[in-house]
Amino acid sequence: MFKNFLGSFALASLLYIPPIFSDTLNATNQYISQLKRSVSRLKDSHKETTKRLKNSSEKLIKVLLKADDKNIQKSKEILENLIEN
Repeated sequence: MFKNFLGSFALASLLYIPPIFSDTLNATNQYISQLKRSVSRLKDSHKETTKRLKNSSEKLIKVLLKADDKNIQKSKEILENLIEN
């Protein structure tokens, strides 16, 4: 009987989370949630940036394929805009 009591007490003590650890656990969970949101925003931003870069690259390739002096100047301007943005 004493062993059962000790076993129950040990199990209960394992399940009890003191308030200081509970606060730490809550703060950790909030931090993890913030990290997940940040990762999600970064993924969205990466998709948008990749899409813009692809579109700009396609425009530049089209201009370079029609290369004459006027279009070379235009492609230079497009490249400068890409670098600035």
